[in-house]
Amino acid sequence: MTQLFSKINQLHEFLASRQALSLTATGLIPTMGALHQGHLSLIQRSLAQDQTTIVSIFVNPIQFAPGEDFERYPRQLEQDLALCQQAGVDAVFAPDAQEIFGENWADSSQKTLIHPPTAITEVLCGRSRPGHFVGVATLVTKLLNIVQPQHAYFGQKDAQQVAVIKSLVKDLNLPVEIISCPIARDKQGLALSSRNQHLTEAQRIVAPQIFASLQAAQSVFINDQKDSDRLCQIVINYLANLPELKLDYLQVVDPHTMQSISSIAHSGLLAIAVYLGKIRLIDNILLTNQI
Repeated sequence: MTQLFSKINQLHEFLASRQALSLTATGLIPTMGALHQGHLSLIQRSLAQDQTTIVSIFVNPIQFAPGEDFERYPRQLEQDLALCQQAGVDAVFAPDAQEIFGENWADSSQKTLIHPPTAITEVLCGRSRPGHFVGVATLVTKLLNIVQPQHAYFGQKDAQQVAVIKSLVKDLNLPVEIISCPIARDKQGLALSSRNQHLTEAQRIVAPQIFASLQAAQSVFINDQKDSDRLCQIVINYLANLPELKLDYLQVVDPHTMQSISSIAHSGLLAIAVYLGKIRLIDNILLTNQI
């Protein structure tokens, strides 16, 4: 039976009861809800590795910039609970903003914020979403301190977020292993995202072409094309026939530092963000030289 907690002290009591039963290996899957098969793949990793699996559900207000889709972000706690119950999750932690950030949570001058290295945060998504990764890092740090898991699981679709979180865990000496899991896709290749449910039927036909464009570059990379600009140009040429997709960014970066690289010596992350209507979709593909 999956237990639901909205208060930190309730969650701590539950975790203490697990500790008393010598169930000490805890896995955390931080989410914003609207759970899908991508989240399930993270849950399954934890269930296979940990004795206790916790899913947090919290639409984090401080990682949304003004004008972004905070109000429209899907919220479906009852459905999420049912999915967690079916999967075998031990507990769901679904607090409100005041429980996480305290009173006056909306006033950034009255709370401690975590500022990850700007070298990681001010590129790619950080360019068009200022302050986003400060919000992400602050929340994740709080969740890691609240739950104190041995493992925390994140999807590789949000590769920049994974890099940010691994950096803060290393730099702040947090005793947790961050586990990055492969991107989950639908049958057409579209990277699964909670925002996908806002896509119209017509947009759902177009959206899988994002991944197809990355695959076109990957096929050329495999045939010994390592130049980043040329790989990006293949994607641009592919998307030129799809005017519905408006490019936000396209770049080859080091998968750990998120810094731009001119050619791929060992590995590179080909990362993309596009707008399809008002919906912003991200994807990436890891290009690795076989040695």
